Amino acid sequence: MKEYKDGNWKQDYPQMPDSFHQALMQEIEKQTKKSKVTEIKRDGRRRNGKKRAARWAAFAAAAVLCTVTAVAAARLHLAEVFDWGPGASKAETMIQTEPEVTQPETLHISSAAAENPEEVNARQAIPDSAPLLDIQETMFDGGMLYVYAVPTENGKQYDLGTDRMYVNDQEVGPVGTVHGYPGDELNGKALDQETYTFQADLSALELTEAFEVTLPLSVYEKTGDAEKALSEKEAAVSQRPERYQNQDLNFTVSVPETMDRFADQTFVCEEFTLEVTQFCVMTTAVKAVFTYQMTEEQQAAYQASGESLGIPVLKNARGEACKMRQAQLLDTENGVQITAEYENNEIGETGDTCTILSEAYNRFQEGRTAAESVFELKQQ
Repeated sequence: MKEYKDGNWKQDYPQMPDSFHQALMQEIEKQTKKSKVTEIKRDGRRRNGKKRAARWAAFAAAAVLCTVTAVAAARLHLAEVFDWGPGASKAETMIQTEPEVTQPETLHISSAAAENPEEVNARQAIPDSAPLLDIQETMFDGGMLYVYAVPTENGKQYDLGTDRMYVNDQEVGPVGTVHGYPGDELNGKALDQETYTFQADLSALELTEAFEVTLPLSVYEKTGDAEKALSEKEAAVSQRPERYQNQDLNFTVSVPETMDRFADQTFVCEEFTLEVTQFCVMTTAVKAVFTYQMTEEQQAAYQASGESLGIPVLKNARGEACKMRQAQLLDTENGVQITAEYENNEIGETGDTCTILSEAYNRFQEGRTAAESVFELKQQ
């Protein structure tokens, strides 16, 4: 299975109609255009005098243990810079503040860095080994991990970033990082200090107890170009800033709430077979994998029908839909696989079922047709 990037479906899987993939790609683009990218709006006061936009490098990551703080007792930065949708009020009660951060004696070497040991060994040590970040808030909802941090006086000398983390010494990723400066806007909120936020999807780990996190920070000389430090895998650029040895930060993350997981289920209908797997319900999000499979006869009928499948719609027991945030499309031998993330609009809280609406629309006419397939997904 490979990710679609360059229109190679026809070459690799000629048995699947082009329109099947093209229509889904168009639908993903349309539904996620405004919601899948978090953008920082610059106020122009950067050293290079240009307005810049920092985007999520991927999903993201890092967090830490501490005391749950009453919402009214202190300002909650995470609640300001992340849009948690209908689950925001509950998520705010799960924010933890002032975690204890330690530094390990031995640095973690990522799988990517291990491929270039000479480059890693050539990096200079940071002159001052004091922590570069002050991690002020974390929130873990059983699957998604969020972190709010500000640079220490030592950290203000560098541009920092990461594209992975370690959970109980297991390497996971990708990690998304946003680096903002005073006056920048993040999620419509003006920042009043230099800020780093991290977000990570840990739902696959199904964590139910407190766990250890290591955040390996990539450290670059300060250039005013924060985006260059976002990812270890970023393509080489001219005049790349000097890179120092990583700094690892360790912390413990508590699990105030575990996620709910619906049972994997398969639905067989006349037009296709739909497999629903990895359906995870968290306070801030719902994630699922939808796999459409078609026989040769179904493929031929689909091609002749003039219809195209859209991304499945999720509805709670009251019939209210969940807003989709982002989706990824992969092609399989006899169909297509969609990994999608939605806002959690009380899925699982208003009943033990979730409605999946598989819509089809006409490729040759604007607007949706009435062609819908409705499936009831039950909790485990």
